[in-house]
Amino acid sequence: MVTLAMAGGRASQRSLAQAEREAGESHRILIVADLSRDATTLTTRLTLAGYHATVAPRALAPALRSLYSFGPDAVLLQAFEERNSREIFAAVQNLSSSPTIVLGDASEAQEVWYLEHGAAQYLVPPISFALLHAHLRAVLRWRGQPRTDVIRIGDLEVDGSQHQARYRGRTIPLTPTEFRLLRTLAENKGSLCSHRMLLERVWGKQFTSCFNYLRLYVGYLRQKLEDSGEPELIVNEWGLGYRLVDPC
Repeated sequence: MVTLAMAGGRASQRSLAQAEREAGESHRILIVADLSRDATTLTTRLTLAGYHATVAPRALAPALRSLYSFGPDAVLLQAFEERNSREIFAAVQNLSSSPTIVLGDASEAQEVWYLEHGAAQYLVPPISFALLHAHLRAVLRWRGQPRTDVIRIGDLEVDGSQHQARYRGRTIPLTPTEFRLLRTLAENKGSLCSHRMLLERVWGKQFTSCFNYLRLYVGYLRQKLEDSGEPELIVNEWGLGYRLVDPC
């Protein structure tokens, strides 16, 4: 999974281990990977560095069980040979706000897919533990910073950190699914979002043919945003998808 570079000499190993422990700060790290010596070694190194680390098999059900029970601060996902890795990644993205570092093949197409769908980092092994640790600390620092995740489209504000939407000063009550749909449209404001893209981002890859779900929830959003004769915010491009626009 990773190539672990060892520091030379006992003194340097002790100082490195001490620095790593101080950096760990007891963050919880979930490793989703094929069960192997590499995964065990990585878990051990992260534990020695001061993290609470555990491994879940690279299968959807056990990975999600671990996600719920362990409550990680970050996820390391092994994504070699494709298999069901994208399905696991999409489920983790839908169900958790924890950043995911993907360890995958040297494939530009695969790297682009994961980064465009929300991966915090995409790394190609072999990679030293020191470098992996530096990337992990970087995403954890980013996660710990106060977020100003507000997207504005005219009089509409979509606040990702508070999971709230406001239109012309009033808060719009939204279910989690409605909010994910509105936020996905807002992140692509003015651009066409295809049916399949919205279904995959909001519900998951296994729902990309469930167009009735999308029509139903777009209807719910319209009722809440436009029920007082407000201008149309969500435009239907027939047969293609939807776009969120500033009606002004």
